[in-house]
Amino acid sequence: MRYTADVRRFILIRHSTPIVRPELPAVTWHLSGVGLHRSEELADVLADEFNVAAVWSSREPKAVETAEVIARKAGKPLDTDVRFGEQHRTNVPYLGSNEFRAAVAEALSNPNDLVYGTETIAAAARRFRAGLESLNQEAPDGDVAIVSHGTVIAGFLASEIDVDPVEVWRSLGLPGFVVIEWPEPTEISEQRNFDA
Repeated sequence: MRYTADVRRFILIRHSTPIVRPELPAVTWHLSGVGLHRSEELADVLADEFNVAAVWSSREPKAVETAEVIARKAGKPLDTDVRFGEQHRTNVPYLGSNEFRAAVAEALSNPNDLVYGTETIAAAARRFRAGLESLNQEAPDGDVAIVSHGTVIAGFLASEIDVDPVEVWRSLGLPGFVVIEWPEPTEISEQRNFDA
């Protein structure tokens, strides 16, 4: 369904593959060469299959760099908003792959408890929702692409519709996207990944 006076589509995009630098906070990571290539593939699909009217991003470099490719391909400016940032966890040191997955799964399974980082999943979801509410009022007619992060997207979706946030988080690619209709999302209407 295309945007109408009452309904629009939000394309919620998890950023592309970063260069993992354990010695630096993840909020400072940039895209890898593979990540840039995958962003181009994602941008081609969005340009071909959606009516992208606006492109927004969190302010983290890996998200901004993913969004820049999408915005360039769509011929739209890129805007950023802190509300689309990842669940706050800069106080947590780099975790190995298994430890990281376990920590995120525990946080997503207990959204009202502070179990990982300095922000609950529920608080991150409310912040993300506030960003979408603003965009719905401000963005031009058409689909809105928002480049964000896996945990906050999964937590937000679980707060709005009947989905398992851990499964959503595990299923999002680097990059990957889900599509919801706004202002009353009832399901994920489409999902794609670009890291296969």
